[in-house]
Amino acid sequence: DTLSTGAWISSWEVNVPGLEMLLASCGAAVVVNLTQYMILGQFSASSYQVFGTFFKSVIVLVGVAVLFNDRWVDSTGYLGCATGLAGLLLYGAFALKQTSHQANQATTVKIAFGPGTEA
Repeated sequence: DTLSTGAWISSWEVNVPGLEMLLASCGAAVVVNLTQYMILGQFSASSYQVFGTFFKSVIVLVGVAVLFNDRWVDSTGYLGCATGLAGLLLYGAFALKQTSHQANQATTVKIAFGPGTEA
């Protein structure tokens, strides 16, 4: 803190706007962590990393627009987020389908009862 503000964190005066931002930041961190926890077992490691990074970016963009009433995020930015989310969901669906198909092939067992016979 001394590098950015010139004061230590212990010298911060508690005020309502500061506490509101602190609570909003903590709330956003909880939402991000819960979301990542919920999808942890649903995707591959690469999908998980992509989703986590993308979701954090969307949270930051929307948070800036909502909390600071800043309109630097225009319709192109929201369209980009929606396109990225659609691509992420499609990739996850295809990866899940491929994984389940490979698992089904691995569990198929042919049992031979004699020469040239199968069950």
